Amino acid sequence: MAGIDKQDDQLNYIRSEIREEIALLNNRLNSLMSSQSFLVIAYASTLSSNNGDFHSLFTIVLPPFLAILGAALVLEARPSLKAALEAIDNWRQREAQLVSSSADYAPYTLAVDDRSRQAIMRRQHQGRHFATRAPVIMLVAWLVLLLLPFGLFVAG
Repeated sequence: MAGIDKQDDQLNYIRSEIREEIALLNNRLNSLMSSQSFLVIAYASTLSSNNGDFHSLFTIVLPPFLAILGAALVLEARPSLKAALEAIDNWRQREAQLVSSSADYAPYTLAVDDRSRQAIMRRQHQGRHFATRAPVIMLVAWLVLLLLPFGLFVAG
C-alpha cells in the first residue's frame, strides 16, 4: 500500500509540474503577444503620422527601428518557448511511464487503448502549433513591415 501511495504522490507531482510548465509557457506567450501588439500600434502610429508624406526622415528611421525591435523580441523569446515545450514533453513522458507501470492508474488517464492514446498525442501536438508557429509568423510580418517604409518612400 505504501508503494501505491508513493506512486500517487509521484503522479500528483508530475501533473503539477506539467501544469506549472504550461502556465509558464502561456505567460511567455502572453508577454510576447503583448509586446508585439504594442510595437505594432507604435509602428502604425509612426508610419501614419506624416499623413502620406513618406519622404521624411522620421518615417524612414523609426518604423524600421520598431520592426527590428519587434523581430529581436521574437528571436529572444523563441528559445524560452522551446525550452518550456521540451520540459512539458519530458514531464508528459514521465507521466506516461508512471501510468503505464501499473494497471491501478487506468482510471487516471484518458488513454485507455492505443487509439485514444494516439488521439491524445495528436491533440497535444496540435496544441503546440501556436507556440511554435506564432513566432515564425511574427518574424515574417516584421520583415514585411521593415521593408514597407522603404517601398513607400520609393513609390511615394
